[in-house]
Amino acid sequence: MPYIIATVSMGRLRLVLVRLALRLTHELLPKLVKYFRFVGLNLFIPYGVFNPVYTVSTALILRHVRPYGRVADLGGGSGAIAVHVAKNFRVREVIAYVINPKALATSIINARLSDVEGMIRFVPSSSHHS
Repeated sequence: MPYIIATVSMGRLRLVLVRLALRLTHELLPKLVKYFRFVGLNLFIPYGVFNPVYTVSTALILRHVRPYGRVADLGGGSGAIAVHVAKNFRVREVIAYVINPKALATSIINARLSDVEGMIRFVPSSSHHS
């Protein structure tokens, strides 16, 4: 019976360690590291801007969606989707709507890093309607 209790305790300890590692990855690492390599892009992502490196959703979009025509990146954060589309697909237009001013500046920097700044129209958005 003590063996079962030890196994449960080790499972809980493992869960606590995994949660701690995830918290450090999501909270501490972005404060220390600002440059990331993500799906073939070099990205600058300051603290406070959505970082797609630690999520599955952006990677799925970049790997599986094949855009054409006009493309809108809504709430772009780091600009990873807009930059990826401009760099890798022949589309008529890429428009990135970004609410957060810090994220807007970050998106423009990332477009410059990938030499696609002139291919993306950045639109500062507001969460408030006039």
